[in-house]
Amino acid sequence: MVLEERVLAILGGSLDQLATIKEAKNLGLKTLVIDMDEDCPGFEIADYRLPVSTRNTKSILHELQDFENQNRRLAGFFVQGTDIPQVGAILSKHFNIKSINQDLAQMSVDKFQMKTFLKVNKFPIPTFMQIKNFNDFEDAPTRLGFPFVLKPVDRSGARGVLKIVNASQVDSCHFQVARNASISKHMIAEQYIPGKQFSTESLIVNGKSHTLIIAERNYEFLEKYAPYILENGGWSDNLLSIDEQSEVKDLVQSLVNKLAIDRGIIKGDLVLSKDGVVIIEFALRASGGDLSESLIPLGAGINYLSLAIRNTIGDEILQSELMPRKILCVANRYFFPSNGTIKFKKNKTLLPDYVKKFEFWVPDNSLCKSPKSHAERIGVFIVTAESRDEVNKRCDLIYSLHEPEYL
Repeated sequence: MVLEERVLAILGGSLDQLATIKEAKNLGLKTLVIDMDEDCPGFEIADYRLPVSTRNTKSILHELQDFENQNRRLAGFFVQGTDIPQVGAILSKHFNIKSINQDLAQMSVDKFQMKTFLKVNKFPIPTFMQIKNFNDFEDAPTRLGFPFVLKPVDRSGARGVLKIVNASQVDSCHFQVARNASISKHMIAEQYIPGKQFSTESLIVNGKSHTLIIAERNYEFLEKYAPYILENGGWSDNLLSIDEQSEVKDLVQSLVNKLAIDRGIIKGDLVLSKDGVVIIEFALRASGGDLSESLIPLGAGINYLSLAIRNTIGDEILQSELMPRKILCVANRYFFPSNGTIKFKKNKTLLPDYVKKFEFWVPDNSLCKSPKSHAERIGVFIVTAESRDEVNKRCDLIYSLHEPEYL
């Protein structure tokens, strides 16, 4: 008797999805990786490969029409690190796999529609407005005041995201930066809310959200790369009070209730303002890279990707598996390029055990330029420690030993 293969289709085969591909295989699943880049790293370890754009639903359906047979079936579509939950929803519906509602998924990838949904349902959000043309941009200071944030409605990874701080920046140059980054050529402007920023990652099981991490985000380079808003990783611990953590978790659950999601993933971008927690954005898919792969497992003792995959394919998740516990403080940090030719330090010092990941994504002697989005960062490292102070010292040490030079 031939056992039926259960196949997890993963939308994307970049570095963001590598750990998910490996974890799916650890769970005994076969993997189908979909990516238009035939040289993507995910193809090297996938069981099945489909070199098609992850946004081209029609082509994917065409290519998969004969994929299932008596010995092989698709168990789920996993979306991570890329804002295409609507593609996963469409494909899941076609193959009769339980997933999130297609209309909800589509709403979540348009920041104006998302903000409108949040406003109608009385969630705490910044004041916002749609930017369809330059006249709208010129009206933004009157309606929002300074500073405000200008960003595309349909991109992630900080592409085209700008902090506008005064009237001199309300010009065609800044307008075009955001517009050119947008697929639809539509943007949104919203009040800039000062305060600590956090990322949440929650599994939704039987309608209940289980927030596994409230990670503080690190925006130490806001001035250095202004007007671009670039994050330099963060910390797995958040230094919030018990009441503040409860406020965050309750807000996520209220959002899940209003979205009426029974099973899935929701990630949130939040700010703790002087008036309480404010929702900046949410996404109905898994975070890419370090938060999923490292910060949650190392910081909270939970194999998040395993749970997320099992939840996606409909396997039972036990309550006991969803109880985070602080083990270590974990921080991820990035290497940002400067203008010039990169020269790596010839440092022969072995990386200490507390460094859990260390990667550069460009070769020596590459011509680099100052970054304008997260996609232009050139490397990453992850360190652990018993405390926030110690993890910060270790981050500083790694930078001092390995920060490249530029000629």
